[in-house]
Amino acid sequence: MSLDYLMHHPRDRWQVYDLNIDGISLVANYRAQFNKDHPDLFVRSLVTTLKSRQAEFSAPAAAASGAKSVR
Repeated sequence: MSLDYLMHHPRDRWQVYDLNIDGISLVANYRAQFNKDHPDLFVRSLVTTLKSRQAEFSAPAAAASGAKSVR
């Protein structure tokens, strides 16, 4: 059985970020499992974040100009 690992060196400290056992990557395995269970979670989160930021940026501009928002 072979065991390989990938490391990186952030902030003066080595860290293992992936294990590969007999050609199977732990990170790839978790990612595939997550994507299978929640394929659209990232997209929904991104849309929610963008809508929130759009509201934050447009609210002060509308208030400053005296405009009323219509929904």
